[in-house]
Amino acid sequence: MTSAQTLECRIYLTEDEMYRLGAELDRHLHDLESRLQHLTAEVHRVLCESGRIPLDEKVTTIIGSIGSFVADAARADLRSEADVITGLKDRVDSYMREIALASTDAAALEPSGSRRAVLVGAQ
Repeated sequence: MTSAQTLECRIYLTEDEMYRLGAELDRHLHDLESRLQHLTAEVHRVLCESGRIPLDEKVTTIIGSIGSFVADAARADLRSEADVITGLKDRVDSYMREIALASTDAAALEPSGSRRAVLVGAQ
C-alpha cells in the first residue's frame, strides 16, 4: 500500500497536469469559437454583401469555407484532449479513494475509545 503522503503528492502532480491541459483545451475552444464567428461573418458576406454573384458560386464559396472550418476543427483533436483530462480526473479520484481506504483501515485497526481507556488504565 502506498503512503498517504505519497498519494497526496501524486494528487498534486496529477491535478497540476490536469489544470495545465484544461487551460490549453480552453484556449483551443476559444480559438474554435473565434473561427466559427469568422465563418459566420464570411457566410454572411458571401450571401448578403457579394453583389450579383451567381448563386452556384456563392454555394461553392460557402461550402469551401465550411469545409476548411470542419477540417481545422477535426485537426485540433479536442475530443482526445478532453479524454486525457477525464483520465487525469479519474486518476485523482482513484488516489483519493485509496487515501480514504487507508484511513478507514487504520481506524479499524485502532482500539475503540472506551477500550483504549481500559487498556491505558490497566497499565
